[in-house]
Amino acid sequence: DMQRLISPAAYAFGIWGAIYFLIGIFLVYQALPNDMVANRNDNLVYENGIGYNLSISMVCGTLWYLGYSIDTAWGHVFALVAIVGMLVTAAIMMVTSLNYTTNVIELVSMRVGFSLYAGWLTAATILQTTTVLQAFGVSDATLPWGLTEEIVTIMVAWIAFVVYEVGAYT
Repeated sequence: DMQRLISPAAYAFGIWGAIYFLIGIFLVYQALPNDMVANRNDNLVYENGIGYNLSISMVCGTLWYLGYSIDTAWGHVFALVAIVGMLVTAAIMMVTSLNYTTNVIELVSMRVGFSLYAGWLTAATILQTTTVLQAFGVSDATLPWGLTEEIVTIMVAWIAFVVYEVGAYT
C-alpha cells in the first residue's frame, strides 16, 4: 500500500451522510404525487431534470469502489474513469438545479445536496489522479526539474483551490 501525501482526514467522509440524506430527500420528494407537493418545479423531477444522471452517478460510484479496492495501478485508472463519470453527472445535476426557480425543498435537497456532491467529487478526482500517478511510479526520483512530491502536493492543493474559486464564482 503506497503512502499518499494528500488524503482526507477520516472525519471528512462524514459529509457523505449529509450528501446522501439530502439526495434521499430529493428522491422521495420528486416521487410524490403532484397533489401532495405545492409549487414543485416539474423541470427538476427525474423524468425532466436530472434524468438518468443520478443513476449513472451511483453506478459509477460502485465501479469506483471496485477499482479503488483492487489497489493496483490499473485498478486506480479504472477508479479514476469512474470518479470522473460521477463528477460529470454530479455537475450536470447541480447545473440543472441552478437553471430553474426552486421551492425550499428543491433548494435544500437538490441545490445544496448536488453542490456538496459535486464539490466533494472535485476534490476526490484530484486525489484519485494523484493516486494514479503514484501507482505508475511517479515519485521524487522520477519527477523532472527538481520537483519533489511535496512541491507537487502543494501545487495540487493550489489547483484545487483555483478550481473551487472558479466554481464558486461561476
